[in-house]
Amino acid sequence: MKKITFLLLCLFLLLLADCKKDSCSGDTVKWTNGHCYEAILAPGVSWQDAKAACEAKGGYLVTITSARENTFVFSLVNGNNAFWFLDGFGNGLGPWLGGYQQSGSQPAEGWKWVTGEQFTYTNWDTGQPGDLVGVDQNLLRFFKAGGLMGDRWDDCETNNPIEHRLGYVCEYD
Repeated sequence: MKKITFLLLCLFLLLLADCKKDSCSGDTVKWTNGHCYEAILAPGVSWQDAKAACEAKGGYLVTITSARENTFVFSLVNGNNAFWFLDGFGNGLGPWLGGYQQSGSQPAEGWKWVTGEQFTYTNWDTGQPGDLVGVDQNLLRFFKAGGLMGDRWDDCETNNPIEHRLGYVCEYD
């Protein structure tokens, strides 16, 4: 009887494992759109290197096309201080997202997602996007004005200080 029970348990586990082939792997989390998402700590990583790293793993820097998706993606990094840098103005600088702006565009124009999806949903923080005088800010990240963690967005420059770069979020179809 024990042998039959053991065999049935093994068969059940094999079937269960086979059903999970469509699930996300490793540290990724599946969302209702069927995509998998992964928040990755990588101190010092540039936006370009984060983009390349996601692509090397078969994904892309996350694209956020709705308020619900923004809430979900933010939940992957909310509560983990390691993803956030508090700058000298008391603002929280968060992980990279897959939005970028064509160089030379006005601050609120020319934004794109790395996948080519329409850049119609936005969640800019108050006063964003907005280039600093003489600085082209054309990359997207999570941001919190006056605090450490926030689900709003900020545009920042390509050559921002290395200590401001702590991680990114990948998305996989």
